[in-house]
This record gives sequence, C-alpha cells and structure tokens, in this order.
Amino acid sequence: MLLTSIYTTKELIRLKNELYISYDLDEKDNQIPHDAWLTQQVNAAFENMENGLAVFVSNEEANAQMTEFKRKIRAKNNPL
Repeated sequence: MLLTSIYTTKELIRLKNELYISYDLDEKDNQIPHDAWLTQQVNAAFENMENGLAVFVSNEEANAQMTEFKRKIRAKNNPL
C-alpha cells in the first residue's frame, strides 16, 4: 500500500491495525493445530531413534550442558 497523501495520526493507526489484523488472519490460516504439530514432532523423534540418529543424555548431563551453554552466553554478553 502506497501512502500518497498526508494521513492523520488516527488514520495511520487505523491502517496499521488493519494490516496487523490482516496479517494475523493469514498466519492463523497457515498454522496447523497444536496436536498435529506435536504428533509430527513425536513421530520425527521416534524415527530418529529408530534410525540411530537420536542421542539421549541423562538429566544430570542435560543440566550440565545447559549450565555450560548459559555460562557461554553470559560471558559473551558481559565481556570483562
């Protein structure tokens, strides 16, 4: 949409809201239901496991990996 004339603030806000509503409706049409998405994710996980592509770690190892990941992020954001 080209803005070829001068709009008031109120008109610009109305146009912006119309665009957001239109975008939201388009996005909702493209979304799959959560249950379908979850089923796809579970099926993909089992397929990876059956093909030997999955790597399982213990809860302790997962926590250690997450702690290390957070440490690296914090170090990157707070250079000394």
